[in-house]
Amino acid sequence: MNQFLEVISEFRPKNGQKFAIADVNDLRGGYIQVETKEEMNAFLSTNKLREGMLCYVKIVEDDTHFFILRNNTWGVWEGQGGSGGSGGLSVVVVEDLEELELKTALQTLGQLIFINSLDELRFWNGQYWESFRKIYI
Repeated sequence: MNQFLEVISEFRPKNGQKFAIADVNDLRGGYIQVETKEEMNAFLSTNKLREGMLCYVKIVEDDTHFFILRNNTWGVWEGQGGSGGSGGLSVVVVEDLEELELKTALQTLGQLIFINSLDELRFWNGQYWESFRKIYI
């Protein structure tokens, strides 16, 4: 028996019904939403994870709600501009290079950082934090 169901288009509810066709927590990779860190850690024993996926944890003891999976370990995702913001990549401010070295979770391709002590913008090019002088949009 084939373990895959082949489709030729999108899944949609029949007759314009207004129900969900899948739960994000049942998919592999991407993004999951859970109530607690315990629920997040329970995903480590499933086949639903992919490197780099994100998890939103609703109930936390601090203001850290977003986590990223690296090397089968959940770490704080600092790509949202601080430990508790929301949204995608944004400019993150650090005081100096020493603080930047401690924030390895920021090493996401294209992530922008501003270093206060150097009055300088840098971006993660996939290997190191590269300085630049102009931004083209």
